[in-house]
Amino acid sequence: MADTIRMFFLLLFASTALTFALRALRHWQGERAGRVYELPVDRRGVALRIGAAGAAALVAAVLAVPLLHRSPAPVSSASSLAGPAAPSPARTAPRTAPAPPPPPRTPEPAPPAPSPPPSLSPEARTLGHPSGGTLQLLSDGTRVWLPPFYDTPHAAGVAYPVVLAHVDDPKGDPDLYAGLAEGLRRGRSDPFVLVMPDSCDRDSGALLTEVAHRYRTLTSVSARAVLGIGAQAPCAVREALANPGRYQAGIGISGTYPELTETAGPQPPLLLASLGSESGSYASAVRLRESLNARGDAVRLIDGVGRRSALMSLVAAYLTEKLDGASALPGAAAVGSAEGPPVRARVPAQLAPRAPAYVPTHRRTQPLTQPLTQPRTLLRPHAPAHVPAPAPARTPARTHHRTPAPVPGPVRKPVRSHAPAHAPTRAPAHRPAAHARTPAPARPPAHPSTHPPLHAHTHARALVRPSRTSHKPSPRSSPPPAPKGHA
Repeated sequence: MADTIRMFFLLLFASTALTFALRALRHWQGERAGRVYELPVDRRGVALRIGAAGAAALVAAVLAVPLLHRSPAPVSSASSLAGPAAPSPARTAPRTAPAPPPPPRTPEPAPPAPSPPPSLSPEARTLGHPSGGTLQLLSDGTRVWLPPFYDTPHAAGVAYPVVLAHVDDPKGDPDLYAGLAEGLRRGRSDPFVLVMPDSCDRDSGALLTEVAHRYRTLTSVSARAVLGIGAQAPCAVREALANPGRYQAGIGISGTYPELTETAGPQPPLLLASLGSESGSYASAVRLRESLNARGDAVRLIDGVGRRSALMSLVAAYLTEKLDGASALPGAAAVGSAEGPPVRARVPAQLAPRAPAYVPTHRRTQPLTQPLTQPRTLLRPHAPAHVPAPAPARTPARTHHRTPAPVPGPVRKPVRSHAPAHAPTRAPAHRPAAHARTPAPARPPAHPSTHPPLHAHTHARALVRPSRTSHKPSPRSSPPPAPKGHA
């Protein structure tokens, strides 16, 4: 009975705690909605409801503790009241002979372990960005110089030719980076991936394979060359002659070469380059070329260049002439989707292979003791395929001679002659005619005159009224006026 009452109150307080918790939540939501209208927020209702819910939950927990730890009631049964049972006779199981042990099993041979993939060195570490490229260091000491635009999204599906370079400085050759970048910027050469091992004795075949697994490079023989600078130039030339099926070309720069003989079979072409001030290197290159005279123009010489970076630009142009240019990867040749046809990957304009520059063969004509001041081996621009003939000179059109019009002389004003006043030189201006006036009637004299009448011709002028029209006096009545300007 007590357990039932406890269960009833437990459910009652639990439901009360839940009700107050829901009301506190609704009240909090209503206060939060009032913030939009800038109403004051009252959190006391929420606090009271949460407090009531917490108190009810606490009482319910107190009532639930005795119910959970209540010990079970003793079980009474008829067997316990009857006393201990009599022991039953033990049953003996039939004995059987033990089974013979199974014969030992021959262990099956373990399957052969799968051949591991070519071991790749850990992630390469970037050392810097010389000449716009990226210089990385592998764990075995090999340095790799990536050309500009290698990491751009437009070049993600482009593979590059590889040049294995043996340099004197283990940190690399900055002039070599600058020459390759300058040739690429001016459009004279293609981009290349430089691989610089730490020593010349390392197996170049395994190194090129590892580089092909790590970087986007072309794996064909026509896209690989070997290069040596300074003391490492003989090593590069010897490796190119000893492995004709591995490299497309071999290059030696500023090196001193021992006497070499041509081996049997086709050999890759060689380029021997030197600065104008390196007379010993040029003399050694000439001797090597004479020893390989049977190969003809396969051995090319470059000398007379003043700057080292300019010499490297010419080397980059030679590599562009001999090696394949950058091209799209085989996997990126056709990229399509279920909605449309495949689209061929395009090589960016900055990485597209250009026409190889012409690097002519040059022979020194000055003594070896005099340094060269002006470079005599430069890149020659391509001549146009068709040079149009000059247009014939045009004959000037025949001019028509016109008779010149007479030029009038200076206009002289005539001397104005003085005419007499009675002979006007021009007609008088037109004047409107005067209206006739009615003469006034004559008035009779107030007093009769006692004088006799005057003679008609004596007082004719006094009796005639003066006319308003102009008249000229008679020449007899008045003498003509004297002309002005005459004494």
